[in-house]
Amino acid sequence: MTAFRLDLVQGQRMEQRLMQSPQMIQAMQILQLPALDLLEKIDQEMLENPFLEVQEPETEKSDVEPPDPHSDKIDLGDIERLERLLGEAQDRPPHRHVDPDAMFRHDEALQQIPGGEEHTLAEVLLAQLHLLYLSDRDLRIAEYILYSLDDDGFLREDPETLASGMDLEPTPVEIARAIERIREVGPVGVATSGLPACLLLQLQGDGQGMALARRIAEVHLEDLMLNRLPRIAREEQSTIEEVKEAADLIRHLNPRPAAGFTPDHNAVVRPDMVMDDRDGAWSAILERGDMPRLTISRQYRLLLKEARTDGDVYAFLKKKIDSARWFLDALEQRESTIQRVANEIVRVQREFLDKGVGSLKPLKMQDVADRVGVHISTVSRAIAGKYAQTPHGIVPLKYFFSGGTRTDAGEEKSQRAVKERIRALVETEDSQRPYSDEEMARRLKQRHGITIARRTVTKYRKALGIPSSTQRRVY
Repeated sequence: MTAFRLDLVQGQRMEQRLMQSPQMIQAMQILQLPALDLLEKIDQEMLENPFLEVQEPETEKSDVEPPDPHSDKIDLGDIERLERLLGEAQDRPPHRHVDPDAMFRHDEALQQIPGGEEHTLAEVLLAQLHLLYLSDRDLRIAEYILYSLDDDGFLREDPETLASGMDLEPTPVEIARAIERIREVGPVGVATSGLPACLLLQLQGDGQGMALARRIAEVHLEDLMLNRLPRIAREEQSTIEEVKEAADLIRHLNPRPAAGFTPDHNAVVRPDMVMDDRDGAWSAILERGDMPRLTISRQYRLLLKEARTDGDVYAFLKKKIDSARWFLDALEQRESTIQRVANEIVRVQREFLDKGVGSLKPLKMQDVADRVGVHISTVSRAIAGKYAQTPHGIVPLKYFFSGGTRTDAGEEKSQRAVKERIRALVETEDSQRPYSDEEMARRLKQRHGITIARRTVTKYRKALGIPSSTQRRVY
């Protein structure tokens, strides 16, 4: 037998790491906040930092005499009040801390997001993937796949479609490797192709009824959903009791790997912008609403000026004023980034704004990131939880991003536009003779020049929650 030795040795190595400053981390966090959450963040920051105050309108400011800098002397009571306020803030539970060595090549520093905030599944898994010391290329491929997962945590796109959307031109082996890494760190069933595959991953083992449960998940899932237990028993040559036991196993599984991660979609929706037609030109106008404009208190600036003769007081005041400036800079950067991303969406989706969902064009986050000059994850944060008021209702900014297909006339149609055509076909069909998926594919080509496979129609129909033709038929 070969003997192995475990020794402690010292060595040196060269490596590149991108370390994020606290200011950059704060800016990324604030960029991701929707309008209502940002209001709460501003209120919290103003409570913790007395150097921040609401900027009064010019009309109100003009009636106030500016303070005389010569009359503002350092008051011990002011300093004690500041220390008390800031001391109370420091007594609160600290934000979660992560060792910088655990953030190797972690350009998004997701580990340092405060623990009390909601995280999407993509953010949580991306943070864990950074700890696996993947290569930059593998990490970028995995990141793209993560942001391609649907709200249930499934990966509906095939490897060829995924590869066509990446500028890295990954091979099938690289995509398969990235998917495997995502499944390693994620909930069981994440990044699978859909519900059957998700359930099969959870039905491992040789327990009683497990083999039958796997057969039901793989072959008879629709029968199970429609409670056709006798039919399953007949086809699997099992008893009703055996089928019921297997069905009970399936009902205790998790059908949505993303459950618990995706923020609540039933929360109050406040549009972050209005897409408006002014003089024949569409534009995106950010909605500030009751969002206050902040500034650094002039009184405390004067305190800082007077405190130059006392090094300790000066350092204390300067640290707090710098913190206020960083927060104001993060707010300004958030507004600028969202505005640029929104402008690019409006530029691409003008036909949607004019005509509706049938004219929605394919759009990828990577395309917008390239046009705006930012990382794809910055675009993802800029649109996360944000909504736009359009002539066709209030829609999430994520609504404007999807893959697509090209019609026979060379026009590109987004997946959402194709789904809308399918919905329209179902609404106008003869309920006694509903269209099959193959028939809908044929009619899409005849009427709209859209060539898609029958299985694609099936996938879109299921995504819309439309039953099969057999289930839709009225006898």
